[in-house]
Amino acid sequence: MARPESPTEPGAAADAEAFVREHQAGIWRYLRLLGASAEDADDLLQETLLRYLRRRFAPGNATAVLRTIARGLWVDRHRWLRRRRVVRWADEVDSALAATPDGDEGIWLEALGRCRARLTDRAQRALDLAYRDGRGRQEIASELGIAANTVRNLLAATRDALRQCIEKRIGELEGDER
Repeated sequence: MARPESPTEPGAAADAEAFVREHQAGIWRYLRLLGASAEDADDLLQETLLRYLRRRFAPGNATAVLRTIARGLWVDRHRWLRRRRVVRWADEVDSALAATPDGDEGIWLEALGRCRARLTDRAQRALDLAYRDGRGRQEIASELGIAANTVRNLLAATRDALRQCIEKRIGELEGDER
């Protein structure tokens, strides 16, 4: 799609509207995958699209550029968290999405949902506290009534189990489509 030279040109508003319609759902889902609440995802999506439309990017994969902008905005919003943990989680999400054909988030989301449902309640709660709420190990330990080192081990084992389950599920879903 050709990008309009400026928002005042004839047809620029229609082009921008079509561009937003084409990309908004995918970028919103991406932000939710990173751990943004629905409200934060709405805000970050708007800012992402505005930044993209205000700049002139070389023709190419708009989705990749939008994800880069969205990720940067999300990480910036979470600077008060331990930045490495946020960036590591974003890296894992990006890596998983890169493994899906044509960046199809739908397959990944379905696999994530099914695999997450298989986790124990304690593992699900630990993920929510760590990645959605940004709580540290000690806070999670207090909330779950376990030792802080157990939280570290629980999160590592849960991430590993999710990764393996998602890879298996994506393979099954791709096999069904062939």
